Amino acid sequence: MQRRVERARTLLLQGRLSASQIALETGFAHQSHMAHWMGRLLGVTPRELVKSGAISQPGAAPVNCEYTSCDSCSNSLRSIPPDTA
Repeated sequence: MQRRVERARTLLLQGRLSASQIALETGFAHQSHMAHWMGRLLGVTPRELVKSGAISQPGAAPVNCEYTSCDSCSNSLRSIPPDTA
């Protein structure tokens, strides 16, 4: 599940696909299922992640960002919880 959420996060921050398309692309049954797991594992919903400004300000870390080896931010890597799926 952790990998799905990480991939969804990356795709959301790229801003090319809708949340519904990303949910299906990353293996979630529907958008609300993706939002549930993002909230649980990242502490932010897809909407909060997109509104955090990370898309319009490359290099800016989104609110509660735990992943920094991604395409969107450049902070140091924090501990990542073990895969729960």
